[in-house]
Amino acid sequence: MPTLLITDDQEGVLATLGFVLSQHGARVLLAKSGAIALGIFESEMVDVALIDLCMPVMDGITLCRKLRQCAADQGRDLPVWMMTAAHTNSAVLAAQQAGAIALLKKPFECSELLRQMESAVSGHLATPPLLAERTTSMCVEGERSRSAVASERAQTSNGIQE
Repeated sequence: MPTLLITDDQEGVLATLGFVLSQHGARVLLAKSGAIALGIFESEMVDVALIDLCMPVMDGITLCRKLRQCAADQGRDLPVWMMTAAHTNSAVLAAQQAGAIALLKKPFECSELLRQMESAVSGHLATPPLLAERTTSMCVEGERSRSAVASERAQTSNGIQE
């Protein structure tokens, strides 16, 4: 079972993505800041990272570079996807230069992200067709479904680390 580290300063985004990706068989770790993400990475074996580009204190580009360097120091590669609402050519270039696989524009279809992540972690994520449809609508309508996701998420063992 792959372990995904999701870092975003918006709790609604973390809750939605955490719930959706955990429903596909991933172990999901959530962090509200770059510093917390680095702490999690040091104590957990993380297979894939999804990072918000624009965060206070440590931005996503810096976090991407640091996580990939930590992984390289451990003798392994870390596939990283980045996400942002402010999708520009310069942001795409910065994400690529930091080593990210892609920069996703929010809102995005989680089914596409799952396909890409599945490929990166050698097919360990299950993507049943019915869940893929639900996944897409949850990510696209993430803010509208925040309360529903939060109540369902409370039943899982995943938590946002602050």
